[in-house]
Amino acid sequence: MSLRSGSSTAVRSRSPAHSAADRLTTSGSPSSSIRQAIGREVAGYRLHSLLGRGGMSQVWKAQDLERQRWVAIKRLRPKITDAKAVRRLRREAKTTGALDHPAIVQIFDLLSVEGDDWLVMELIQGVDVAVMLVEKPIPPRRALELGRQVAVALASAHAHNILHRDLKAENVMVEPCGRARLLDFGLAKRLDVGDESALTRSGEVMGTCRSMSPEQANGESLDARSDLFSLGTLLYEMTTGESPFDAATPVATLHRVVKHRQDPVRRLDPTIPAEVSHLIDHLLAKNRDDRPAGAADVATRIEGIQERLDAGGGWWRRVADRFSSDRESR
Repeated sequence: MSLRSGSSTAVRSRSPAHSAADRLTTSGSPSSSIRQAIGREVAGYRLHSLLGRGGMSQVWKAQDLERQRWVAIKRLRPKITDAKAVRRLRREAKTTGALDHPAIVQIFDLLSVEGDDWLVMELIQGVDVAVMLVEKPIPPRRALELGRQVAVALASAHAHNILHRDLKAENVMVEPCGRARLLDFGLAKRLDVGDESALTRSGEVMGTCRSMSPEQANGESLDARSDLFSLGTLLYEMTTGESPFDAATPVATLHRVVKHRQDPVRRLDPTIPAEVSHLIDHLLAKNRDDRPAGAADVATRIEGIQERLDAGGGWWRRVADRFSSDRESR
């Protein structure tokens, strides 16, 4: 299914340059509660504008009054009293706060104000990959580099025993300089913590249907190779503009994740290098034992592909340029 056809999996930004929160949808005019919140000071942060909102949370652009910098603040939406949602927000602060990597969004603080939790994080300027895919796929040379950067970020998280569990186009922001940033660790799980029953029941499916691994779709125990399957889905979407598994309903999508063998990306577009197509198929192996051993290995493999393609000189550049021109003319 196309990510360009307005399907539910294609999240559109309100503008071409916003923060890490832009994957959250906004619609209509601001409610009175939002208008009243603008200018409010929360523990040293002044709310400036609503960047986005989802079913459970709002994300605000705010000014750090002490440090004179702009930040993003996530809070649970008013009237959300679900204790599990509160614990997940706190888990996001704890897991992401433990990571220190330039490709992973920084968490600055977790506030508790008047009974509400507010997660203060880095404000990232750029667009998420889902927005980039609204009009056309990403040229393979650029998609490969973004995939490498995401693999490096995953390797850092996995080295800290943290599994992302919700890697998707909406959770990768690309800055104007071209750097990819991995966002939203709200569903992250520590691999060295055996019991998270308070947050996840046995057999419960957590994540985004089209991007999760077969074992995640089946509610099985997970390891780092689950994130690698999601990385394969991301690379597939970036290079083709199509989701390999998305279907009309969540149940149908999960069935395709578990059972459907995707068409190789090279079959969809012969200009995509064979090595890139083979890598994506390797990542999307249904059996986790058939996938690469780890994210660091994937990053190294991508670097090797890049070096070999660059060594080919003009051929790779001509193909990449022709690919971009062809897509621009569609």
